[in-house]
Amino acid sequence: MNVKKLSILDKCEILLEEQVNAPLFTTNIPINNKYFEVHAHFFTSIGYISHQIALIENDLKQSMIHITDDFEAVEKQTEQKNLGGLLSLYELVFLAKFGNDAVLKEWFYAIKKLILKANKYRNVAVHKNWMFIGGDPNRPCYCEHKNSEARYVIVSPELMRERAIFAHTVFNYFNYIRAVTEDADEWDQETIRDAKTKLRTLCTGSDYSPHLCKKETQ
Repeated sequence: MNVKKLSILDKCEILLEEQVNAPLFTTNIPINNKYFEVHAHFFTSIGYISHQIALIENDLKQSMIHITDDFEAVEKQTEQKNLGGLLSLYELVFLAKFGNDAVLKEWFYAIKKLILKANKYRNVAVHKNWMFIGGDPNRPCYCEHKNSEARYVIVSPELMRERAIFAHTVFNYFNYIRAVTEDADEWDQETIRDAKTKLRTLCTGSDYSPHLCKKETQ
């Protein structure tokens, strides 16, 4: 199955260096109340994306502990691993137990793609040196080099908020896979039924929510 996020999540304005016709103000300016008032929405979204990824990382560990029933081994193997490392390890653990279940495998790989997309947005949000074109809070950007040419990628506060909502959706989807693979007495039956419905919907591509991935047309 091929899944992709809706184009809204990647709708960035790209400017070449010569097209930037205003000064670039970095985030390394004095931090005061006015600064937070002006940029609150943008940086709140960044913090929320990072928080959701941290929750996913923790849930990956908890799910592995549940699958293996070996707390110490999971703690040792996951020590200092980032999301990419945790997801790779989780895949091995998951397939070792559920590799013969075609449905669960399909659901897992759909969610894996969502997690990788959310992690990509986290890396952009957290690790880029954000600047504001002309000091405009609606035009945050970062510089990247492609083919030896500087390009400025503008990620609007609205787009960053959409990515934050997407990250939260991904966190929910990982909880759905936990609900259908963990002991029934730890999740109520209504939650499990709802999780299965949501996972089937994800894999058929019939949910067109802007915060989900849908099946790619061939």
